[in-house]
Amino acid sequence: MKAKQLMTRDPRTCEPDHNLLCALRIMRDEDCGIVPVTEGNGQARVVGVVTDRDIALHLGDVDKKPSEVEVRDVMSTHLVSCATGDEDSQISRLMQKAQVRRVLVVEDGKLEGVISTADLARATGSGKDIGEQIQRVIVEVSQ
Repeated sequence: MKAKQLMTRDPRTCEPDHNLLCALRIMRDEDCGIVPVTEGNGQARVVGVVTDRDIALHLGDVDKKPSEVEVRDVMSTHLVSCATGDEDSQISRLMQKAQVRRVLVVEDGKLEGVISTADLARATGSGKDIGEQIQRVIVEVSQ
């Protein structure tokens, strides 16, 4: 199965100059742990990602309110991404190699979607319990 079939399309994003409340609200509203960071006047050019863990660790270090910290101060610019035409097996290997649980789907620098381990597990489930599939993918990614 190809990335374009697996991905969550058009995820909500923040810009580098937004404060962390933007990212936290997206995480709460979308029930997710990662927010892509984009810029470019609607072009959705990916410049980073921020995770719930990034935010928690940073706020613990600086002892500031989320409204006082810009996304650019916390985001990671090391992006793990794939293209819309990449196969699920390629994406799984990419996640394992980078030891991540989510990858961005990017075409020509533009964000198209996000794929999580749960998305991969559903794609490779073949009738097995989805919980077992997610656990298998997470174990592989964590090695």
